[in-house]
Amino acid sequence: MYLFVSLDIKNETYVSRLQPEVKDQVVNTMSDMLRDMGDRVKSVYLVGSAARGEFIPGTSDLNMYVITDTYTHIFDENGLPVTLYVLSEEDLFSDKHKKDRFILWSDGALMHGKKQEFDPKEFPKPGTMLTMLLNRGAIEKMEALQKEIKALEKPDGITLRLYSLRVARIMMDYVFGVAMSNKPFYSASRKRKIAHIKEAFPTDRQILAVEQIYYGGRVKLEDLKMLVEAGLNGMRRTFPKMEVVESEILANE
Repeated sequence: MYLFVSLDIKNETYVSRLQPEVKDQVVNTMSDMLRDMGDRVKSVYLVGSAARGEFIPGTSDLNMYVITDTYTHIFDENGLPVTLYVLSEEDLFSDKHKKDRFILWSDGALMHGKKQEFDPKEFPKPGTMLTMLLNRGAIEKMEALQKEIKALEKPDGITLRLYSLRVARIMMDYVFGVAMSNKPFYSASRKRKIAHIKEAFPTDRQILAVEQIYYGGRVKLEDLKMLVEAGLNGMRRTFPKMEVVESEILANE
């Protein structure tokens, strides 16, 4: 049994946990970025598995938030897969980017510059409201990904692996949100998300397929297409129900 009872959200990122090859990539990325952007960069945060010491070669990538004085372009990086989210300070603290603030507050390790001040009281506790904050837009992301996958013709192993990982991450985060709505608990850790999903939905075979893909399992193109379709069907079935619950909660506040 893997039971969770705490509603506290803890940031489990530590710069000291960075693996050597990951740390070198982060340092090199920041060095090039700072040279390119100069004093416009106010803060750089590393989020995700690398900052939690859970980086898996061939599965994980680097995700960094770059907070600037004004909006600037995304810096292109070679080496380990790197995703840079570039936001001005004004954008970061707008209503549109509440999700990004939550990610930085709950799962961000400051790598450069000033520490951004977040108000924990603005973020929902684990449950339906936090699920809606994090998962709104997931269906649209999966639908866009489905179109890309349907257009693939005889993709090589690397391409298929990258698409499989994108699908696995979206599905894992979404199903974790559904599980969180039923059994309130939050962690940014993929390992703990999977464990919590299994605790909430012990007979769900789909999460087993997603878990196998995430940890290196290979999948054929046709199987990936079917997994995406099944995932979308589940999202379209459950999301409206959570919207109803969200509306009821807001109406009673």
